[in-house]
Amino acid sequence: MQGKTIGKDYDVIVMSINPTEGPELATAKFEATVSSTPALKATQEGWHFLTGSMDQIRSVTDALGFHYTYDAAKNLVNHPSGIMFVSPNGVISSYILGATYDPKALEKDIDLAYHSDVGERAPDLFFGCIHTDPITGQRSLVVEKAVNLACYVTVAAIAGSLFFYSRKRKKLLALRNAVRPQ
Repeated sequence: MQGKTIGKDYDVIVMSINPTEGPELATAKFEATVSSTPALKATQEGWHFLTGSMDQIRSVTDALGFHYTYDAAKNLVNHPSGIMFVSPNGVISSYILGATYDPKALEKDIDLAYHSDVGERAPDLFFGCIHTDPITGQRSLVVEKAVNLACYVTVAAIAGSLFFYSRKRKKLLALRNAVRPQ
C-alpha cells in the first residue's frame, strides 16, 4: 500500500444496505469521515457514500454475493460486518470480516486488489448466537443447536430413568411376592 493514495490509486465505496437511509445521511457520513482526519481531506475525491432503493441495493449485493436480511416492518437489517476489496477488473480479491480492521491486513488486501490478485478464503464468521458462512451467506443459530442437543439429552435421560425405574419396580414386586406369606 505504500505510495498508494485514495482517489488516485484506489477508491473507497461505502454503501448503505438499508433502503430507508438516503442521500442526506450519506452526505453527512462522507463529511464526518473526510473531515475526521486532515490527511483524508486531500483524498475526498476517492470516497463514495452510496444509498439506493431496495431493488438497487439488492442488485449490487447479489452481484457481490453479500447476503443479508431486511425486515421492513421493524426497519432491521441483519448482516455480517466486513470489507470487500475489489480489483480494477471487478473481481472480489479478498474480504476482512468483523467490525475492526488491522492496518497491516488492510494494506495487504488493498495491495492484492490493486494487483488483481485473489487472497485466501475468509474463515467462517461467528456473531455470538448466529453463525454466518461468508461465502454462502447461510446463517444458523448456534443456540438452537445447543438447545436441540439439550433436548435430546433430556429425552434420553428421561427414557433411561423410566427404563431403570420400571425394571427396579418389577424386581421389587417380584421380591415382595416371593416374600409374602400365602
